[in-house]
Formats: sequence, structure tokens, C-alpha cells
Amino acid sequence: MRWNFFVVDHDPAATQRAAAAIEKIHPDANIQQLASGADALAAVDTSTHAPSLVLYDFDVPDLDAISFLGELRQRRWPSPIPVAVLSSSDSEKKMMTCYRLGARAFLRKPVDLRELRETVRDFAQPATRAGDQRRSVA
Repeated sequence: MRWNFFVVDHDPAATQRAAAAIEKIHPDANIQQLASGADALAAVDTSTHAPSLVLYDFDVPDLDAISFLGELRQRRWPSPIPVAVLSSSDSEKKMMTCYRLGARAFLRKPVDLRELRETVRDFAQPATRAGDQRRSVA
């Protein structure tokens, strides 16, 4: 089984912590650490395998989580790419909006590593080849 994770946060220390937690569960996983929403969308568009899970910081400067989730929904994948949003805010409005747009989890920062590992176990799915997943444009 292939595992392909994207960790998106403008704070390199935060991406390192998240990547380390993922590596404990999936030691052979491909983990891309990305610093911007634009980089994350480009990675989704060019990846040979669908992400198993995207961990996305709500406050990424160029594209907040709500905008990212909206953009991600426009991508031509037949099954939704699972996203867990990480946020220092406890705004219920932000959280509910993220869930409405397809987020699988909304984790409060600083993220408890046990909670992050549970999220990875609960929502990550084995990566499938991009050609097998993308819908054709009609």
C-alpha cells in the first residue's frame, strides 16, 4: 500500500512535527511539506498519486483553509481528498464552514500528537494512482 501525505503550514517547525507524527504511523509514507496553498494545489494537480490525507493549517497566508477546501472541490477527483484542518482559533463558524466544505477533521493548535495520530489513522486512505482517480472532463 502506498501512503502520500501533504502537510501544509507556513511554519516549518509545525510541518516537521506533523510529518514526524505521520512517520510513526506510516514509516514508508511519502510526506510532502508545503508552505503555501498554491504549492499544495499544484502538488495535488501534478501528483502521480492522490493524497492519502492533507493536513492544512487554517491560516496559510496565501490561501486560508476555507478557500483551499473550495479550490480542492473543483479538482477532478471522483472521491474527495481527505483534509484535516489545523487551527489556533476555536471559532465554531470557521470549523462548521470547513466541515461543510468537506474537511474530515478540525484540530486545535497546538495539536495534541495523540489526536493527530488518531486523525491520520481514522481518515487517511491509501493513495491511488492519479490516472485511476481523476474524472475525465466532459
